[in-house]
Amino acid sequence: MADNITSDPASPKAAPTAPKVKRSIQNQAIQNYIGDAETFLITVANDAEINPVMDTHGYDAPELASGNILLGTAATAFGVRLTGIAGKTSMHEELKTSDELAREDYAAAFRTIARAAFPAQADRVALGLTGNVPHDLQKFVTLAHSSYTNAAKATWTKKMAKRNYAPARLTTLNTALDSLSGTESGKAIAAGAAEQSTAARDAAHAALKDFIKEAQGVARGAFRGNSGALTKLKL
Repeated sequence: MADNITSDPASPKAAPTAPKVKRSIQNQAIQNYIGDAETFLITVANDAEINPVMDTHGYDAPELASGNILLGTAATAFGVRLTGIAGKTSMHEELKTSDELAREDYAAAFRTIARAAFPAQADRVALGLTGNVPHDLQKFVTLAHSSYTNAAKATWTKKMAKRNYAPARLTTLNTALDSLSGTESGKAIAAGAAEQSTAARDAAHAALKDFIKEAQGVARGAFRGNSGALTKLKL
């Protein structure tokens, strides 16, 4: 009997612990990368020194909007997976409250003030002030992101700053939108409506990395010798 106990085949079951630890480290690394990517995109979009230069290298509002979509996709995929592990199931009211506040900030306040400040159709189109605000959450977040980002550009920032929408405040509003996307992903997993595989999460992460890697390479070239700009971009 002693020999049976010594050679108990159950003992190797401790081995799977290592992959769990490895996955946890990988999850944290991805989460950190998403946060760094968000900071980079916000800096490119809003910094008065960096934005005009990056704009001349193709990182204009539509290109940055594409980057923010990739960022949102990766954040959602990552957030959904973590929420499932944590077993959180009561996100609905939090999402409803955050969604209502974000729409109030954007539709009722920002849009009304920006329309009053810029009556010209060309300005309104550029700032995303035409048409209705989408009911779909992700479409709303994308539109609001674009509006806030463009409002911080040189053409509009002076007037918008006078109207209490300085670049710093616009950055805060953009950050709140990113948080809203994360809350929405938590609600989706709680409802069982958005099961996402590790492969899908990794694909979203890879797409974001490709975009950010190229943008950072362009920035290194564009700001070569400008240590201040490179420091702001964390390059």
